[in-house]
Amino acid sequence: MARIAIVDSCFNWPPDGGAQTDVRECAVRLARDNNVKIFAATMEDWLRVGSKRFRWPLDRTRFFWKGRIREPVGVEIELVPFGPLSFSAKGIGPRFKSAIEAWKPDHVWITQSWYLKPYLALALKDFKPVVRIYAHEMLCIKADGFLYRWGKACEKDYLRDGALTHLRCDVCTLGFYVSYPSPTWLHEFFAARAFLPSYRERVIESLHASRVVLVYNRSTADRVSPFAREVRIVPGGVDVRRFTPRHSTNGGFEGKKVILVPGRTEEKRKGFAVAVAAAECLRRSRSDFEIWTTDSHFKGAPGIRSIPWRSHSEMPDLYSQCDIVVIPSLWPEPFGMVTLEAMAAGLPVVASRIGGLADIFEDGIEGYHFAPGNADDLAEKLKLLLDDESKRVTMGISARRRVEERHDWDDIVKQYVSPLFPEP
Repeated sequence: MARIAIVDSCFNWPPDGGAQTDVRECAVRLARDNNVKIFAATMEDWLRVGSKRFRWPLDRTRFFWKGRIREPVGVEIELVPFGPLSFSAKGIGPRFKSAIEAWKPDHVWITQSWYLKPYLALALKDFKPVVRIYAHEMLCIKADGFLYRWGKACEKDYLRDGALTHLRCDVCTLGFYVSYPSPTWLHEFFAARAFLPSYRERVIESLHASRVVLVYNRSTADRVSPFAREVRIVPGGVDVRRFTPRHSTNGGFEGKKVILVPGRTEEKRKGFAVAVAAAECLRRSRSDFEIWTTDSHFKGAPGIRSIPWRSHSEMPDLYSQCDIVVIPSLWPEPFGMVTLEAMAAGLPVVASRIGGLADIFEDGIEGYHFAPGNADDLAEKLKLLLDDESKRVTMGISARRRVEERHDWDDIVKQYVSPLFPEP
């Protein structure tokens, strides 16, 4: 039995993103045969004036709390407290290192972190850590690694191209923060000194200090490989017992087929505007469908219903009410957990042919791919499914079979994750 310390500066439960689900599902399964402990950052009061204590909103936006644990996770968790000054390039490593050394692990696995991940890896280099890249953190300095610029996927690579490209990345990132002034991301951007050319050097050093770097897809592996000792592609998974197909065909909502566009659709990179345009195209000749979005801020557009944000525990029920799921991303999604959830629920998926989404399912078998940003192409693929119930059913059955064979969390952990942490 090995002692495995999982280090995460962004962990919450219930989750507000796919990476946290990934961490938890792997941790619970590793704990069946090992002693596993999650070390997660949490934010204390940010300012004290005399006896008064002020909690600023820098530890959260609508999402992205730190260390907020409201439901049982299934493994032991130790919260490592931080404030605005200690949660920084200089402070994050020593605090985590002190807590982890006291526990004496055999292995260290650094999971979700954003700008500060390279400093964690360097502080813990004596443990020869395994590092997991979820989005494109460290590979893109915009937020948690968007690789998205001017309305499309960005091909820049500041790790290979050097200081001039890093300067362009600074301009792009600061421009983004003007329009989306997230207190969480802004604080980490400056606290990590990610705007300096030296940040690139820290990222490269941290990749080299890692025993293994885990990524979701080949394109990310290609970016990381020149700087890491070893890179392994480890796909995401889904709990096939929680997300299950409905037992009868959906009668629709108010006589209409339901097309779900899940996720944080208010973010432009998620491509919800493409789905809206495709809906407008379809409605010129038909009205037998309705699009549901979890963006509570969306207003207007006939045939589009804004529904409340669904928690992780509510998602299986939501999928059971739908007929088709659309993932219209404009940025290179590293993987796409909601795609797997929809497939496990026996639904056909129509997704952009970009990033990890291009590899999750086979076009024409479990769903359809369409050109990123092309509303006409999306509308045509949706028309094929709306017109043919038997195709929806057949693709849904194939989708379910594919995730059972390739993306069951039990198999993912057994095949890819457990071998990384042998008994001492």
